[in-house]
Formats: sequence, C-alpha cells, structure tokens
Amino acid sequence: MNRKDDSKNIINNLPMNNLEVNTSQNININFKLASLGDRILAALIDGLIVGAYFIIIFFGFLGLIDSGAIDGLQQSIPSEARVTVFAIFMIILILPMLLYHLLCEQFMNGQSFGKRAIGIKVVKEDSSQPSFGTYLIRWFLRIIDSVPSYGIAVVSILLTEKSQRLGDLAAGTIVIRLNEGKKTSDTLFFEFDENHQVVYDNVLKLKDRDIEVIKAVLNNSASANNRDILRKLSYKIAGIIEYNSQIDDYKGFLNQVMKDYNYKCIVED
Repeated sequence: MNRKDDSKNIINNLPMNNLEVNTSQNININFKLASLGDRILAALIDGLIVGAYFIIIFFGFLGLIDSGAIDGLQQSIPSEARVTVFAIFMIILILPMLLYHLLCEQFMNGQSFGKRAIGIKVVKEDSSQPSFGTYLIRWFLRIIDSVPSYGIAVVSILLTEKSQRLGDLAAGTIVIRLNEGKKTSDTLFFEFDENHQVVYDNVLKLKDRDIEVIKAVLNNSASANNRDILRKLSYKIAGIIEYNSQIDDYKGFLNQVMKDYNYKCIVED
C-alpha cells in the first residue's frame, strides 16, 4: 500500500476503544467509544444540515427582495421599526444554527441528526443520561474545541484515554457507539401490549436510573450475554422491589420489570 492509500485510510483505521463503566448498582457495562472517524462523519452531516438551513433562509430572503415583497413590506412598516424587523430576521437566521447542537442533544437524548445517522450518542461517564447543564457545558466549550477547524477537538480526542474533547472533559461526558443492527430506544419507555398484566407490583420502588441501567445492560451485546452480569443486576433489582423468589430467566425477569414499570408509570398514574 502506498503513502497516498495510507493517508486516505487514517480516519477509518483509528482504534475504537472499549470502556468499562461501573454503575451505581455495581454492575460493570462495556461500551465502545465512538472513534474519531465516527465523530468527524457525524460533524460533517450536521454541518451539511446547518449549511442547508442557512442557504434556504438566506436565499429565501433574497428571493423576497427580488420579488419586490420586501419593498412593499418596508413601505408598510414605520422606519423606526425596520431595525427591529431586520433584527428578527437575523435571529431567525443565526440562532437555530448557533443552538443546533445544544437543542439536538437536549431533545434527542444525546444525539444530533449526524450522531443518530452514524449511530453514536453522548452519555455521562457513568453511562447515565446527561442533564441540560451538562449539554450546556459541552455546547459552550465547542467554541474553543472548534478552533482552528476543530483542530483542538481532534487533538484532545486523540490524546485522552476516553476520546474526549475539551467539552467532554469539562462536562464529564463520553461519546459511545450504539449497538449496530439494533434499534435502541432514545427514551426510558417502550411500547407494550395494551392488555399487559403486571407481574411485579413493587416496580415503582425503582428509580428511572435503575431502569436506565437495565436498558443499558440489555442493549449492550457484551453484557446482555454475560450471565454473571445479568444475575447480579437481577438480584439487585429483585432486592429493591422486594421480590424474594428464585430467578431462573434473568433476561426475562429484567424485561418484565421494565414493562411493568412502564405500564405503572404511564397507565396507572
């Protein structure tokens, strides 16, 4: 392979590290950290989306000028109010682009459209869901990470053990790769049969964080096939909901607990 081919494949051959996280339930979960290549591809997709928005709004405004609609609007608006109208246009143009990553991560549970397309997600270092304040820290430090041309972010991701840019280091977050070929729910709840029968009445003794850990374990291919992890988590959960019988099917037990919790939270409340 020549030097040109080597440089072409640098991003694709960057290592994708595994990270073992110890949850508050003392359960170890293995995650694959998103590679630098994953994050660059996601950033490119997000850049295209933001760029497309700018082009549509900006050239739409130019189209209104060419059509004479702006001239008519100017005549109907007092001169002292025209500055306000222009300011509103600039807000419509710039603010969504400025807040794109912050709003996406907040309302798409740690993902932007680019991250969702690539299959990566922002989580806390303990695998929990970040708060708005956490996303805000990441977003604010994106200003530093992006200088020059995201060079600082790239260097930080390459040099840190958990592939973190400065925003991640300050916010205590990591970017993980979701399981391939598996649709991972972005919310705590999932669909269930309308005739669902509750098996474990005390599931509301659990907290949302407990359910998040169950989901993380079951959605992670390594931990979902590790009988020891499933056993430990099952009996931790059983202790919380005061279920004292023997558990033979750990996956079945954990899935039933999630369904019961979901049903009681949505239907009975």
